[in-house]
Amino acid sequence: MGALDGIKVVEFSIGIQAPQAALHLAEHGAEVIKIEPPVGETNRFHGGLGNHLPESLPGPQFVAMNRGKRMIVVNAKGERGREAILKLISEADIFMSNWREAALERLGLGYDELHKSFPKLIYATINGFGLKGPDADRAMMDGVAQARGGLTSVTGSPDQVPMMAGAAIADSSGAVQLSVGILTALVARERTGIGQRVSTSSYASQLWLQCWELTHTGMTGYVPQRSGSFHPLASGGGFGCYETSDGQAVALVDTLEAEKWREFCAYAGRPEIAEDTRWDNPRKRIGLGDPSGYEAGLLRPIMIEMMKSRTAAEWEAFFADPDIMFQRVFHYGEILSDPQALENGYVTQIDLPGVGSIKTIANPIDLSETPAETKPIATELGMHTEEVLLEYGFDWDTISEINAEAEQFRQEAYKSAGLTLGTGSKK
Repeated sequence: MGALDGIKVVEFSIGIQAPQAALHLAEHGAEVIKIEPPVGETNRFHGGLGNHLPESLPGPQFVAMNRGKRMIVVNAKGERGREAILKLISEADIFMSNWREAALERLGLGYDELHKSFPKLIYATINGFGLKGPDADRAMMDGVAQARGGLTSVTGSPDQVPMMAGAAIADSSGAVQLSVGILTALVARERTGIGQRVSTSSYASQLWLQCWELTHTGMTGYVPQRSGSFHPLASGGGFGCYETSDGQAVALVDTLEAEKWREFCAYAGRPEIAEDTRWDNPRKRIGLGDPSGYEAGLLRPIMIEMMKSRTAAEWEAFFADPDIMFQRVFHYGEILSDPQALENGYVTQIDLPGVGSIKTIANPIDLSETPAETKPIATELGMHTEEVLLEYGFDWDTISEINAEAEQFRQEAYKSAGLTLGTGSKK
C-alpha cells in the first residue's frame, strides 16, 4: 500500500515540471491519469544525443517522467473531449497542469471555474515565471529560468560567457516544489474539507535553490561573480573542483584540520605552505573575518597547482577519511552503477518495451512503512483511453466520438506539418 493510495490525479501537462511531480505522486500510490494531446506530448519525440534506439520508441525524457500513469488521448478542444476531461476531474482529488493560464481558461479548465464546480479539488499548476507580473504568460524552457533566476550569472569562468547548468534543474526543482505544494494542500484539505489552488514556477524554484546566496546579497549588497570551479561566495582554498595530474576532476569542500593540512601540503610537494602564517588555520584559509577575501584568495592558485600533483586515485586514497568532504567527480555512467546509489535504491530498473531492462532514477523519498514503488512505463500513445473512459461510465458510442475528435485533430496537425499518419485509436 502506498502513502497516496486512493488519491486520484488528472494530469494535463507536457515536458518535465508537472509530469515529474505527477510521477512522484504515482509512485507513492496515487492513481494518475495523464491526458496527452492527440499527436502525443513533445518529449515523446526528444531523442537526445547518442540515442540510436528505434524512432518508434518514446524519448528518454518521456520515459523518465511518466512511469506509473495511465495514458489517454482526447482532443481537449473538442466538445466530447472536454466532456471526458471534466468527467475525470469530477472524480479527482488533484488536477495538475503546466499549460499557460490563458489556454486552460479557454478550455474551460481555469481555476475559478473548476473550484466553483468542484470545491474539494486541489488545482495545481506550474509555469515559467509565476501567475502574476508582466511576464506571467511568457514562454519558458529550463535554461531561461536558470538565466532569470541568476544561477547562470554565477556559473562558469569569469572571463567567459555565463554557463547553464548541465541538467534541467529549473524544471526538476519546479517539479519538487509543485509536489510539495500538492501534499501540503492535501493536508490542509484533511483539516478544512476544502480544496485550493497550488501554484509555483521554474523561476521561483531557482530562487529557492539559491536562498542562501540571494539572502547574502540582500543582507550585504554584494553581488557574487562567476568563479569557475569554485563557489562564488568562497574565496580561499578548498571549496571547489580541481583538476588532477591524470586530467580527472575532484571536489574538495574541506579546509582540513591542522594535522591533515600539514600532511596534505607535504603530500602535494609543498610542505612550506603549511607553515605560512597567512593560511595556518581553517578560518584564514576560507577568509573568515576578511570580507575582501584577499589573502584567502591568494591560496587558491596554489591549491590548484597542489591538486595537480597527484592522480585522482591517489587523492581518493589520501582523503579516504569519511569525515573529510572529498569526492572524485563521477560521470553519468558511473552513477548508474554506483553501489551507494544502488544500495539506497536511488537507481532502479524498468522494462522498456522494445528495448528490455533499462536503468533510471527511482523516487528519492524513502518512507519506512509505505515505500514508493517503481512503476512500469506505458509507451503507446493513448493506450489506456478506452479502458479509462469505460471505467468512468462512457459508452462505446461516446468513446468512438471522443476518438474521432482526437483522430481528426491528429490528422489535421500532421497535414499542416506536411506529414502523413495512419489511425492511432483502437477498439
